[in-house]
Amino acid sequence: MEIQLIEKTNGRINRVTGTTIKERLKVCAYCRVSTAGEEQLNSYQSQLKYYGEKKNGKSEWQFAGIYADEAISGTLDFKRTNFMKMIADCMEGKKEELYNVGIIEMKTLYGNKVKVYDLERTICDIIRNKKKIEIALFTDAMKRYAERKDRNSIKLHKYAKLFNIEDEVRKYLEVLL
Repeated sequence: MEIQLIEKTNGRINRVTGTTIKERLKVCAYCRVSTAGEEQLNSYQSQLKYYGEKKNGKSEWQFAGIYADEAISGTLDFKRTNFMKMIADCMEGKKEELYNVGIIEMKTLYGNKVKVYDLERTICDIIRNKKKIEIALFTDAMKRYAERKDRNSIKLHKYAKLFNIEDEVRKYLEVLL
């Protein structure tokens, strides 16, 4: 009886062809808590933090974003908006990494370059997190954006589509513009 030694292969293997897959593995994370109780919201924040840190330690991953539903029961998937968005994005083979959307470089007062989100991405994040922001702060941010001469409504609508908040963006801008 002859024994065949099978060498370990680094990386992932295509199960159909047997060849090594060179592209990074595309991954995303899903976080959810079922109620708005304080301990549940702490768990929700912990989940977001955990996956946010986890993505940074994996060079073989192409991180496609964190999808999260807060204070939503898990019994009916269609009620979990961001879960359904994650599934749709996976089925479409979504290419763009959402956490990279809108990153620009700016210089600090001391001349150091830092990466920050541009104005339109910031507005999208404010709208996406409206429930976590004081209403006066939210309203002020939206009014200030509408008054800016350098606002880019086309870019804002493009980002809104990526983050699945087109209706909310349209609703607020219709009132302010």
